[in-house]
Amino acid sequence: MADNRKPSAAYTRFTESLVIGFDQWHDGLGYDLGAMEQVTLEERASIEANLIGRLSDGGGWRDVEALVALGTPAALDAVRAATKNANPEVRLRFRAPGRSTAGGSGPEAGIGSRGGSGGRKRSA
Repeated sequence: MADNRKPSAAYTRFTESLVIGFDQWHDGLGYDLGAMEQVTLEERASIEANLIGRLSDGGGWRDVEALVALGTPAALDAVRAATKNANPEVRLRFRAPGRSTAGGSGPEAGIGSRGGSGGRKRSA
């Protein structure tokens, strides 16, 4: 964030969820999208810039999922550009059965089935 104000608890929870440990990786858990929904407008802009930067540097499916959840024009443009991403897990988000590429209908267009649980643990 650009100023010296203390970030909200939701912003802190979301940024902490960007650190993926073994358990989160193994269980296919995404970022804390619930926390992201509760941040201020300024914090959303900061999150958007961070996620776009992460995705442009290779990123992963979690970045795609969070950018789609943000749903801003810039976030969705970054998701569309990710269809050419070198990271196969990102490209696969656009090739899951029954899904179209980003920009289709609805905010979830372009999100494939892998990891698309909205940050929830999938049942076995």
